[in-house]
Amino acid sequence: TQTAISGDCSPTIAERYAFSNPPVIYDHPANEALRKARPDPNVLLAGDQVVIPDLKPRVVHGGTERRYRFVVDRQPAYLRLRLLTSDGAPRSGLPYRVEYGATVLHGTTGSDGSIMHEVPPWLPAAKIVVTDHDRDEPYDVALGYLDPVTSDDGLRQRLKGLGYYVEVPGVPPEKLLEHAVYAYQHAHDLPPTRYPDSGMYHKLVTEYCS
Repeated sequence: TQTAISGDCSPTIAERYAFSNPPVIYDHPANEALRKARPDPNVLLAGDQVVIPDLKPRVVHGGTERRYRFVVDRQPAYLRLRLLTSDGAPRSGLPYRVEYGATVLHGTTGSDGSIMHEVPPWLPAAKIVVTDHDRDEPYDVALGYLDPVTSDDGLRQRLKGLGYYVEVPGVPPEKLLEHAVYAYQHAHDLPPTRYPDSGMYHKLVTEYCS
């Protein structure tokens, strides 16, 4: 059994234990409780218990001086995010590049302001540089560190990324989170209870793409 740490998700744990396909671990019957608590395998919470099944070697027989083709069953990992203006409009059609190590990937933001690229599952961070009117905007993105939306930290991370949670010196974090929840509810015509519910969680995950 593996205890998840900050930055862990199903793909990173699978990579650590030499599984090419993360669902082999996540969908294992022994991880039923994990699936109920974390319906998104890409978003785990530090302390989650993940059962690691035994690797099952595959044996293939073949003759000498013959050529064989083997296909690895693997699930790729993707970097997904959206660029929005301060009023929530998508920043579409902007050239960008994604950098990590010696790799540089180029693209243009989609009609919804989206950026999506396949990346190694073990990648802890990447740098995204967006060009707008000949001006480069660099963003350092930590990968795998997003907590479940139902946790206070996960709720805060998403609301901060969308511009609703703003840190104010001297104001307790729990009070800032309450105000951020209210602002989000008000902006999206949700009941302004100041407390998140399943409807808000669903809308927030959809808008944040995770």
